[in-house]
Amino acid sequence: MSDEIKVAIIQNNVAAEYLRQGHHTLALEHFESAAKHLHQIAITLKDMCPSHSSTSDFEDILTFKETCILKGDSFISSSPILLHEYSDNFLSPEAYRIQSATILFNMGLTCHLSFMRPNGINDALSNAMTLYEMACSLGLQGSQDEDSSQIVMAALNNMGELHHELGNFKRSKSYLEDLTAYILSLDDPLEQEEADERHGFMLNAMVLRSSHGAAAA
Repeated sequence: MSDEIKVAIIQNNVAAEYLRQGHHTLALEHFESAAKHLHQIAITLKDMCPSHSSTSDFEDILTFKETCILKGDSFISSSPILLHEYSDNFLSPEAYRIQSATILFNMGLTCHLSFMRPNGINDALSNAMTLYEMACSLGLQGSQDEDSSQIVMAALNNMGELHHELGNFKRSKSYLEDLTAYILSLDDPLEQEEADERHGFMLNAMVLRSSHGAAAA
């Protein structure tokens, strides 16, 4: 089982590098490979820990084939999230939850960035939203530590940005309000970098929400 998780971690991080280089197809292939390895782990963990979440989410994502980017005054959280092997707990259900949510977010980001390219495929947009939703849901299920909050904040931010770009201002506002409320619910950050990240997301939510009124006018 440890070998399967290690392969998933490696595949995620290789895919992240491909995504940074703009090779979206290669990135998504490696993210899919990582998800397939975790899909096998899900069956084992489900037997070990009946309260562990269902594997059905992964059956949906495996059929998908395809730092920040400024959008006017706002931004998309465009940095793929890397995974690390934790020697003491990286095999635990909690670590598995983070690993799964990370790969889901990264797949969503790949689809999101693919849609933004010239002649982007519309299917990539709906796939991005579905994957972001799944990543956010998993991120919210356990303790809200730095790993979880990074995924949840990035997913909510990007969903708000996506709907804003499409002119779905009501849905965009809902995600941005959820983002703001989530950040305010977190414990005080321990590191300045974490505090700066939260501040950036809060400002982005404010910028986008204020622009909704201007667009409506």
